[in-house]
Amino acid sequence: MYLYLIRHGEAVTESVGSEQPLSEKGMLDVSEIAAFMSCANIKVDEIWHSTKLRAKTTAKVIAEAIEHKNLVEREGLGPNDPIANIAEETDILHENTIIVGHLPFLDLLASQLLVNNQALRVVNFKTGGVLCLEKWQEGWHIAWMMNPDLLTRCIKPKNR
Repeated sequence: MYLYLIRHGEAVTESVGSEQPLSEKGMLDVSEIAAFMSCANIKVDEIWHSTKLRAKTTAKVIAEAIEHKNLVEREGLGPNDPIANIAEETDILHENTIIVGHLPFLDLLASQLLVNNQALRVVNFKTGGVLCLEKWQEGWHIAWMMNPDLLTRCIKPKNR
């Protein structure tokens, strides 16, 4: 089973838009990550996202690109929400799931799942980045991680 943790794409500053929608770069980054996930043939049961517009938009772009059953807006996925309930819920999941959220929530959740200590920051999420965790008998392990900037550098043709 896989759990994908995705940080929302780059958003405009609050002074530009109080709801902080994705910036043009944020939309491009998320579209590239979505295309990558589609190319990798990723399929999930549910895509959870926070109530904030930047996470909701990111989740919708991902949902349009990959096979999934449900797109679910969830309370408790905000930047400063406690991770305990979601961490417990992920431990009993039986289907591949995506969580689209924010920092520091995703950093804390990843640390809790991987090393059972949210105080140890073991992952550095970039905006639009995705961390794929795989559940083994003894717990969660990192399967892979991809950031939009890495994708962009890899797919741009080199000038000769």
